[in-house]
Amino acid sequence: MLPNTIARAPGSLPLLGHARQLTRDPLGFLESQRALGPLVRVNLGPTPAYVLNDPELVQRVLVRDAGSFDKGRLFEKLRDWLGEGLFNSEGATHRARRRMMQPAFHHREITRYCRVMAEEAERVSAGWHDGQIVSLDEEMHELTLGIVARALFSAEVVRSSSREIGESLSVLLPLLARRSLSPLGALEKLPTPAKLRFDREVVRIRAGIGEIIRVYRHDGSDDHADLLTMLLRADDPGAPDGLRDTHIQDEVISVMSAGTDTSAATMSWLFHELARHPEVERKLHEELDAVLTAGPVSYEQTGKLEYTRAVVSETLRMDCPIWITMRRATSTVELGGHRLPAGTQFIISPRTLHRDPTVFPDPLRFDPLRWLAPRQPEPRQRLAYLPFGAGRRKCIGDSFAWYEMVIAVATIARRWRLSLGARTGGRGRTSAVAKPEARPVTVHDRTKSATTAKS
Repeated sequence: MLPNTIARAPGSLPLLGHARQLTRDPLGFLESQRALGPLVRVNLGPTPAYVLNDPELVQRVLVRDAGSFDKGRLFEKLRDWLGEGLFNSEGATHRARRRMMQPAFHHREITRYCRVMAEEAERVSAGWHDGQIVSLDEEMHELTLGIVARALFSAEVVRSSSREIGESLSVLLPLLARRSLSPLGALEKLPTPAKLRFDREVVRIRAGIGEIIRVYRHDGSDDHADLLTMLLRADDPGAPDGLRDTHIQDEVISVMSAGTDTSAATMSWLFHELARHPEVERKLHEELDAVLTAGPVSYEQTGKLEYTRAVVSETLRMDCPIWITMRRATSTVELGGHRLPAGTQFIISPRTLHRDPTVFPDPLRFDPLRWLAPRQPEPRQRLAYLPFGAGRRKCIGDSFAWYEMVIAVATIARRWRLSLGARTGGRGRTSAVAKPEARPVTVHDRTKSATTAKS
């Protein structure tokens, strides 16, 4: 069967393809492709790409036949920013980088990071007062940046530099998706204000990380229990310092990019869902009150927070911040009865798969009980559930992110209840990740409410 028999998305324009739809409403556009079939052709400018709407086809690409695909154009356009780090590298380079990074995410290290997660969640929320209106986006970004920065750089002397890097990240990340899906790559080389700003922030971030590396090398201490120290020990000692430092910069940027915006967006979605679903919020608070004792939320306590973990799981399903990823065939492949040549681009939207009514019944209902016995996910639902990807390219920090979100949510929700102000937008916003619409959030001190109720 030839590719021209595959369903085509309507509305393609000469040269631009479906760029207008992907720019104006990318979530709605990708969700609309589901009704057209398991494999749908769209146009990224003059270049065709195929949206995969079937979990089995997605698993073929990401897991079973992963060796026949690389990461494709979306990631090539990020190379100026990410370099050849774990997130963006291919083949032998990727395997070597993953081996180098893996010890940092060992179970022993995760237990240590959990203390940092609880401390940072307490630090951020301790600055709130009853009735205060906060920007949830900014608060969650501050929280996840603090956690990642402390995991990467434990030395106090570089803490201010890590904050500056975080500021640049908040500028860069919203620009990444636009660059990745731009239909006319030549235009990206023009010195537009956005291009100049992008380049300036990339230079700023790399200079900041380079300075931190120099501080660590000059310090000469192996006492820092952090990711940067592990990278300095693990990188190729035979390579010149300049090359080694570039490699380490790539990895630091990858970790900070993946570990900041995605987790922050997920937690923003989660507190929005709690505010919209009082019964879910009530059950969560009941579990936290029953399980947690005085002091920081601990690694051991997370195992008892079954309903809290289910709330995180359901948030990652219904409001998955990863709205698009891509792959490119490196040889002729057969998918769904269609033979497609090397170079063919494929689009995968975890968020769309998670909202497929043929996979998850009543998919727009926020229901944490999907993840608890006796219901629990069926095999097809597990295939479609991709908050951290799958296969050899699955996020190396998935365990880190899970504990980060569970501990942060438990730490905040044990004391605070959040309520939403008036609606200001539609289904959400997309940049590098999908975020909830901007709405004012009021924080309410649960300890004061409890005292008032008793009196």
